[in-house]
Amino acid sequence: MPTQWVFHKDGVRSSVTVDPRALYNNAALEVAMVKQGIGITRLPLFTCEKEVQSGELQVILDDYDQIKFDVFAVYPHRQYLTSKVRVFVDFVVNAFA
Repeated sequence: MPTQWVFHKDGVRSSVTVDPRALYNNAALEVAMVKQGIGITRLPLFTCEKEVQSGELQVILDDYDQIKFDVFAVYPHRQYLTSKVRVFVDFVVNAFA
């Protein structure tokens, strides 16, 4: 199933149609497959930073802008929110700000 990879550099948008060998919805699985030589992937650096720092994986196309994505915290109504959940949500907000 072909898919589009979109890249941005210096305000210019480019796209490439790729025909992946496999599609995953789990970053750890993608990292494992790339480490086995299955192919390349597009992931946020924080999902494979350890492997990049150790030299197991190499960043390519690093002169392009990083992937931008939204992060959502879904939790019950604030009235029933525990302090542990509130602290975690605040941490995530600050980490991705």
